[in-house]
Amino acid sequence: MVVLVLVFVGCAIALAINSRRSKVSLMFVEYRRWPNGAILRLTNGTQATIRYLAGPEDGISSGRPILRLQKTTSGWTNTSPEVVQGMRTFDPRTGASRELFFLVDPAAPPKAGDRLQDLINRDLKPGQSEDFFVRLEPGASPVRIGTVCPVPRGAIQLKLQPWTFRVRQWFGSKSPPLTESSLLEIWCPDSLQPRHD
Repeated sequence: MVVLVLVFVGCAIALAINSRRSKVSLMFVEYRRWPNGAILRLTNGTQATIRYLAGPEDGISSGRPILRLQKTTSGWTNTSPEVVQGMRTFDPRTGASRELFFLVDPAAPPKAGDRLQDLINRDLKPGQSEDFFVRLEPGASPVRIGTVCPVPRGAIQLKLQPWTFRVRQWFGSKSPPLTESSLLEIWCPDSLQPRHD
């Protein structure tokens, strides 16, 4: 009976996440000649405010998408060498806590005392859009670009989290860090081809 309830809850959570996915989009807008690149637009088509993560500002746009796939002769290869990890921190100035996200290289995890730059973590209200500039090197192979939207976990997910963590440990699965949000990847469906003109 407990297994049946867990399966039902898991399906409900997957449906909720997939319904949000179809309403948040990252679309190609246009190519730019100087500097070489493309403009992508993240749009919130839901009825609720969402959050999105972006890399540091580069002086051209208000941040950069953090997921990247590179086209190779053997298919698409993930060239995002970093993994997004989140943690909750307390701000003594405001008395509030907030969830921070970082890019961490899995091949060289941070050591005690290392300084990490947190990602831009912004709200996007219903119907709003945010444009990103993506640099494209002339002559490079096509790329696909994406970003991450933290989705707050529901009350049921938070209560079940310790149990699912134990079950994943029993089966030898490496669990991601425990955060208050699940991370939803949003990809641009178009591959971006650097222009040669």
